[in-house]
Amino acid sequence: MPLLAIVYFSISGTTEKLAHAVARGAAGTADVALCRITGDDIVSRPVSE
Repeated sequence: MPLLAIVYFSISGTTEKLAHAVARGAAGTADVALCRITGDDIVSRPVSE
């Protein structure tokens, strides 16, 4: 069975609910891994020219 990783960032909880709904919908056709990230996980890198 294929593996589906759903990575999401949610402050208010709306995106989290959506991610869980997508996971439930995909559960019949794929193994699903939900991965919540926080602001500390997001790294900003300067764009080199």
